[in-house]
Amino acid sequence: MRRFVDELRYAARALAKAPLFTAVAVVSLGLALALNTSATYSPSDR
Repeated sequence: MRRFVDELRYAARALAKAPLFTAVAVVSLGLALALNTSATYSPSDR
C-alpha cells in the first residue's frame, strides 16, 4: 500500500509540473466521458 501512495504522489508532482498538459488531459477526458454518456443514454429508439 505504501508503494501505491508513493506512486500517487509522484503522479501528482508530475502533473503539477505540466499544468497545460494536465488541463488538456482533464478537458479531453471530461468531453469524452460526457459524449459517451450522452450517446449511451440518448433516446435513439425510434
